[in-house]
Amino acid sequence: MKRQVNIAEAKATLSALINEVAYGGERILLLSRGKPKAALVGIEDLKRLEGDLIASTRSEVLKKAATLRKKIAFGGRKIRPVEEDLAKIREGV
Repeated sequence: MKRQVNIAEAKATLSALINEVAYGGERILLLSRGKPKAALVGIEDLKRLEGDLIASTRSEVLKKAATLRKKIAFGGRKIRPVEEDLAKIREGV
């Protein structure tokens, strides 16, 4: 469970909170007037979140590309497989 801290307390104890997140693996939810406003997470959590987002976005793009290929594939016209596009995307990164 994430620890919850109001922003005023976070301001007063920011250094300690950062250490808890960085070295203790904590996730801290920052509250403003009792409502979640932001969060403190460690670098590994952030990398994982960003990786999930990138993977999700890439997956959505590939699905849309596949759908478009099906829509425009007519009259025996050959269209490259989605995997070739993904390989080109990876090469460019």
